[in-house]
Amino acid sequence: MVLEIAGGLFGQDDVRETATVATSQIGGNIIMGKTISVSPLQTRYYIPFGEGTQETTLTQANILIPSTGTLRNLRANVAANTLNNITNVTIWVNNATTGITVQYGGGVTGALSDLTNTFVVAAGDLLSIKSVTTANGGAMSDLSWGFELNTT
Repeated sequence: MVLEIAGGLFGQDDVRETATVATSQIGGNIIMGKTISVSPLQTRYYIPFGEGTQETTLTQANILIPSTGTLRNLRANVAANTLNNITNVTIWVNNATTGITVQYGGGVTGALSDLTNTFVVAAGDLLSIKSVTTANGGAMSDLSWGFELNTT
């Protein structure tokens, strides 16, 4: 089953893409998103669904969680990376880190995952993705992510 959600349903008028949330075989939802590039010495926030615009403040990227559940199994992929230092990609809830994160070293590409950490959320919590890079040169392109929200 695939459910298409327009960003406006979550109060995000600036979402330009339609997002896809698929039901996983274990009864949860898989949330997928993507951004085009990550630049040096930047902290950026992303709406977790679809192809997200890089936002400079967390409140611009927050999206409402519709039900109680558990976030888990963050997986990320990077196509190209010439950044010369670390980039962290983290799930945030209610303007705070969940501890669910992947860390790309300078020049590292491909798939990374955090299959260990989980975070319990409640209906009405605010969800976003945050990337922080300490690199002072280079760029990262085609960063994508996916994670599960197992509802209870």
